[in-house]
Amino acid sequence: MQTIAIQATDTLFFRDGRPFSMGEDSFAQGIFPPPPSVLFGVLRSVYLAKGLEDDSGLEILITDSLNLKFRFMAMQAGTDVFFPLPKDLVVVKDRDRLKLHPLLLSDAPQFSNTQTPKLLTANFEDKIDDDVFLTDLLSLERYLSGKVVNVVPRKLTDFTCPETKIGIGRDKNRNTAEDGKLFRLQATRPANKNLQHLQFLISFEGLQLPEDALFTMGAERRVAFYRKGEGLNLECPNLKSEIFKIYLATPAIFKQGWRPETLLDTYGLELLTAALDRPIHIGGWDMDEKRPKPMLQCVPAGSVYYVKAKDAAAANWAAQAIHGKSISDNLNQTDYQAQGFGIAYVAKYIE
Repeated sequence: MQTIAIQATDTLFFRDGRPFSMGEDSFAQGIFPPPPSVLFGVLRSVYLAKGLEDDSGLEILITDSLNLKFRFMAMQAGTDVFFPLPKDLVVVKDRDRLKLHPLLLSDAPQFSNTQTPKLLTANFEDKIDDDVFLTDLLSLERYLSGKVVNVVPRKLTDFTCPETKIGIGRDKNRNTAEDGKLFRLQATRPANKNLQHLQFLISFEGLQLPEDALFTMGAERRVAFYRKGEGLNLECPNLKSEIFKIYLATPAIFKQGWRPETLLDTYGLELLTAALDRPIHIGGWDMDEKRPKPMLQCVPAGSVYYVKAKDAAAANWAAQAIHGKSISDNLNQTDYQAQGFGIAYVAKYIE
């Protein structure tokens, strides 16, 4: 398995799922961090470019590049590795510091439209901070072992700087500006004010890439590079109960929307409840068909599913099979598991 750290040299802009056309819309909203499919495409492109330099056949290279499989994804700043904060941990502002509150697993009301037998409830009245939060590797390891009180939240904006850019559409034939096509976009510089760069840490198999490479990425084709990174391994906890949690380190795609029915059926699990946020929309461009890919709603990274097995032994068997693997469904003849959607880790549930 090979591990690399991708770092941008400029701002990055990744389109979200909302439509945008110059002249009708004036503001393009981006998404950060990018979905796994973007970085998956970047590595395939690097492999193709290297192969063409070595005079390999394009068709053979394209076929070989389909063997690429993402096994691990995180973000790195300096020597610290970060993951999305689990969504069953709520951050509130307590004066000038951030305070973390775990949500509590409770029985659903007798008369309710909830689709699960349990609910996650709050025992506080503070105002929730709705920023995007990360947590470091040590904190995530504590969370997976059931020690939620020791998790430290960090704002994504501590590692990035937003930059608004102005652009205008050009006539491709005359290479001149077109009237009525002025637009604005929100780009992200993956570095903080102290110039500490935020990198994408990826472990993969199926392809052998050069130890370092220079390339472009994002909608504006900004220059980025990667170099060798250090691989990580998160241990699966030993479960003492039939109830456990499944944490998503990357966005996931399921046939039934937010419910991982295939996973539940495969391992004989009952879904008790889930900590989710608004879905994110993932599209893209199909290079073979030369048309947009079907738009899909994804469960956001950081989401947590509470599940129940028949007993503790069945829970441990399922946990070992799920931990560190992709639990996404493959749709539209696309291998979303290989692209790194739905990389999951098992967390211990402690009452």
